[in-house]
Parts: sequence; structure tokens; C-alpha cells
Amino acid sequence: MKILHLADLHIGKLLNGYSLLGEQEKVLKQVLSVIDEKKAEVVVISGDIYDRSIPPKEAMLLYNQFLRKVLIDRNIPVLAISGNHDSAERLEAGNALMEQVHYYVEGIFKKETKRVTIEDDDGEVDFYLIPFADVAQVRALLEDDEIRSFDDAMKKTVEHIVLRKGIRSVVLAHCYAVSESEEHEEEKIDSQKPLSIGGKEFVDAKCFDKFDYTALGHLHRRQKVGTDKVHYPGTLLKYSFSEEKHQKVILLVDLKGDGSVVMEEVPVELEKNVRTIEGRFEDIMEQALEDLHREDFVRFILEDEDMVPDAMGRLKQYYPNAMELRYVFREKEISQILSKTADRKHTVSEMAELFYQENYEEEMSVALKEEVSEILKELGGEEDETN
Repeated sequence: MKILHLADLHIGKLLNGYSLLGEQEKVLKQVLSVIDEKKAEVVVISGDIYDRSIPPKEAMLLYNQFLRKVLIDRNIPVLAISGNHDSAERLEAGNALMEQVHYYVEGIFKKETKRVTIEDDDGEVDFYLIPFADVAQVRALLEDDEIRSFDDAMKKTVEHIVLRKGIRSVVLAHCYAVSESEEHEEEKIDSQKPLSIGGKEFVDAKCFDKFDYTALGHLHRRQKVGTDKVHYPGTLLKYSFSEEKHQKVILLVDLKGDGSVVMEEVPVELEKNVRTIEGRFEDIMEQALEDLHREDFVRFILEDEDMVPDAMGRLKQYYPNAMELRYVFREKEISQILSKTADRKHTVSEMAELFYQENYEEEMSVALKEEVSEILKELGGEEDETN
């Protein structure tokens, strides 16, 4: 069975205030082309279909258009779960009706995991749909007070799933899975919303060992976890500058009759890339005319020793999608201030003095100190300590 594995579509996403709906429409057309060329038989979407719980109308129209082209025009089943960005209730609304055209979506976590069975030439394949839920929800529904972490919650959920003997199995889940057998270093991705505030998000990937394939969502970088049976497809587009070096792909899974899997990655063709340009302002401006990719989403890091007047406005004459502008010297200054304040507590007025000293390379005058003190008193927080 050829399965096209998607996750983290984030339809309706904004990049520095810029709507990515146009880019998302183009990349979903690439997905449709891959479905046709590779003869995919099933599409699975492992959460974060939308970027927010109440998506804009245009985002919903785009997703519905994509579903129609897969379900109706191509008669291919789609199985989906909610992620931590989605509204579980909204996503699941009308699912009984949608199942008539083979759209199976599980938004709300339930005590009994939804199973969908689809046949191919080699027999049946059972798909198990585990939507995102926080630890408290799982603990309450499974009536198990020992569930205290995401790892506990996923292990207990999977334990409740009884596989049918001799039937191939695929599970969809939205979580942060890690493998003890591999070195794990958490990658900071700005567009990746934490699953919880405080506490550990990680789930041991070994809890998915009994399934023939685990289709995960949540992590934005394409990767496998531990074994060849557990995969994240990553996002189809780059949703932050921290994803600048990622290779985005459309992931195909060929689930063989014996339960083994063969993976294939089709590179996504990005019309507008996300990239950083570093250097001195005048050098960047000189090279701009020779840049063949000026429509990209660009972040500039300037190495000039002083602020450049109207730098962003001038850069946007060549780079209409310029999104950020930073100075190396400013970041060094902020870093120095933070390092000086890290070892002891400071009042707000002391922090202001340190900041002034870093910017003007001299100490505040007595008159200026008194003026700052008066302003802070008016604000009602003169001697509040900060770390």
C-alpha cells in the first residue's frame, strides 16, 4: 500500500505578518502531482492541519479544495488527526458525513482509539488515529492517576490498542518522539509551538514498536526516530528562519505485504525560499542586482558598526519580501549586558545604567540618573529586582 504521509500543514500560517496561503496552495498542487505520479493509495495527515484553532476562512477554503481533489476527483481516502495547533472540536465537526467519501478525521481524544481499515492487493491495513491531547485529558479519560507525563499518556493509550493478528498496522500520532538509542539534542524551531508549558514533552518512540509504521506529526524537520518504522515528514514549507537549512520533502511510504516499509522522498520545489543575507550594507546593495532570488523571504544581518539610515526601506527596493533586519554590534551589546547581569540581581535603575554605559561608553551623569529614577517612581517600580 502506497501511503502519502503529511503533517504540520499549518494552513493559514503567517511569516512575519506575511500570509503564506499562496505558497501553501502551490505546494499542495505539488502534493497532488506526487499522488498522481507515484500512484498513492492513501493520504494521512498527522496533525496541525491549520496554524491556529480558529483558522481564517481562506485557510479553510484551501484545505477543503485540497480534500475535494483527493477524495472526490481521485477517490483516494484521507485519514487525519488533530495537532496542538488545531481545534479538536472544529476539526471533527461533520466527520460522520465526511466518512461517506472516505475522509476519516479524529479531532477529539477518546478512550477507545479510532480504527480505520483499508484494503489493497495484499489484504487489509488497520490505521489507528490518536489525536493530540494534553496529559490531564488522557489521565481523566483513561481513569489512570499514574499518567503524569506525555510519555505516560502515549504509552497507556497504545497499551489500550489491541492489534488484529496478521493484519498490517499504521498509527497516526502528534507528539515529540525520541529514541534512547540515538543522541538527542532538542532543535529550537521558532514555528514549533511547545506541547506544554513546563514539564517534559518527550515520548519514548519504543512505545510504537508493535506497529508496522508510525506516522508522526509535530516536529518540522524531516526525520526518522530510532527505526525505519517511525517517521516525521516535516513541514512542506519553511515556516521560520530556524528552518532555513531544512530540505523539505513530500514523503511516500510503501507498506509491503509482509509489513516492511520502503521510504521515498520527493523534494519540494520552493518558489520562494527562506534565507539570511549577512554583510555590510553597501556590499549587500551592490550585490542585489546580481541576486536571482530577490523574491525570497529574507532576513538581513548587517555587520556595519553604526546604524544605517532607512536600511530596511532601501533594502526593500530590491528585496520586496525582506522580513527582518538585525545588527551584529547590537546583538553583541545585548549579549554583554545579559552576561554582566547574569551573576547577580539588579534593580531596574541599575539595568538602565548598564544599558546606557554599553551604548555610549560612558557612565550616566548624576542628573540623568535622577531623571531615570523619577520616571521609574512614576511608573511605580523603581526598585524592582530583575535576574
